[in-house]
Amino acid sequence: MNAAIVLSLGHPLRSDDGFGERLLQRFEQRYEIPEQVLCLHGGTRPVAHYDRIAGCRWLIVLDAVRYSDAGSDLRVIDPLPVLDCERQLAVHELGLAELLQLMAVLGEAPARVSLVGAAFASLDWGPALSRALEQRLPQACERLATLLEHNGIRLRQRAPQGDPACTS
Repeated sequence: MNAAIVLSLGHPLRSDDGFGERLLQRFEQRYEIPEQVLCLHGGTRPVAHYDRIAGCRWLIVLDAVRYSDAGSDLRVIDPLPVLDCERQLAVHELGLAELLQLMAVLGEAPARVSLVGAAFASLDWGPALSRALEQRLPQACERLATLLEHNGIRLRQRAPQGDPACTS
């Protein structure tokens, strides 16, 4: 069983909704992913990965979200509290909150859930992130790595390939 599953969420053609996907791509480019970590590209249908997520030890979700307070801050929430289905954070068909509640009812909820997220500024159609979220990718990549490393998962950086979005 994997020590952690990293799940990106979002629609890559809906501007900032593609943040989770872009973050996971950057992370995979920068780091050699160890055996105990499984990276999943969930898109807009996290339920498609139900069988892989069910009962996992640790689910780390990467997504653009709506926060109750203002700002487009990058946040790491660990552990993520139980989500309220009435206030959907993302714009996905069966959202993360609903999926986690379904798993809980079936006795298959992940033991721990964390979020690396940033508030979206735009959900317009198009593949480009807003400037605000594009600028947060390097820090988000580092925060994800730090979260894993502080929990005993050792990462090795790949040789730089000219990707400025994930270099310090």
